[in-house]
Amino acid sequence: PKAVMWAFPAAVVSALMNLLKQQTGYRSNSSSGSVMVAFSSFISILGFVVVFRSNQAWNRYWEGAALVQKVRSTWFNVASSLIAFSSRKEEDQEK
Repeated sequence: PKAVMWAFPAAVVSALMNLLKQQTGYRSNSSSGSVMVAFSSFISILGFVVVFRSNQAWNRYWEGAALVQKVRSTWFNVASSLIAFSSRKEEDQEK
């Protein structure tokens, strides 16, 4: 949904530029090699960013899972201590 807001205008501009190029018969003077270098550089940087963000998200997930486990163990410790130190026997209540 949010990605469509960014992708749709870019797709429209790209389609219009392609249509304009076909109607005017535009021919580029640059070789396709420079375009491939730019494209491969872009893909390399994009790949690095995606891997970096995925790694960061993975680390956040495991940090959150560890914190949930810590909270769970603390509550378990509180509950077990409450049960262990709450006795109904008369001789244990004096301690």
